[in-house]
Amino acid sequence: MQMKKMLFIFLLIIIFSGCEIFKKASIEKEDILSFRMFEVYEDKAVYIVISGHIFWSSYNYKEIKINNSAQTKNIIMYAELVGLTKNATGTFNITIPIEENINRVSFGNNNEIIWERKTTETLAHREKLLELPRFTPYNDVINQFGEPDAVVGSGLVIIQYTLNNNRRAELNFAGGEDLQRLSEVFGYTDENELKNENLIFGF
Repeated sequence: MQMKKMLFIFLLIIIFSGCEIFKKASIEKEDILSFRMFEVYEDKAVYIVISGHIFWSSYNYKEIKINNSAQTKNIIMYAELVGLTKNATGTFNITIPIEENINRVSFGNNNEIIWERKTTETLAHREKLLELPRFTPYNDVINQFGEPDAVVGSGLVIIQYTLNNNRRAELNFAGGEDLQRLSEVFGYTDENELKNENLIFGF
């Protein structure tokens, strides 16, 4: 009888230990819908904003933990079973400051690189984006400034380059190969909303 009782208690311990494992789960970038990383360079601060929605419908966003090494910051995201936290959601929008010694940021246990610091020379060179004339060919832009930081738009070819002081250069090719619209975008609120912009030329 005593042996059966001990076995029953042991079984309960295993069951509840297993439940704890399933209550909380680490999230990889591939588990996130519409993952977006937005970077901000300012005179005295650098930070990134990550946003998206956890793909698993049974889990909500819980928290992140950050580990720093010599030059790399690693973000580990955790989700919790739906119902365990009031007013929780799978959607997240998180601002993460970047220290001066950090040159790259990785995400998850897979250490997937999501951000690398741009040099002051690169940011200074990108100011020339705002001087581009209308009808500049797309390939000329890429050859001079490299691949863009983001491709946005629906049905249109719109690319963005990060600039200093919380700004972006947005280039709209309107589905063609030549630049049709150029604007300077200031600030950031979320992935769908711009604070304001300075239209340099275009529609």
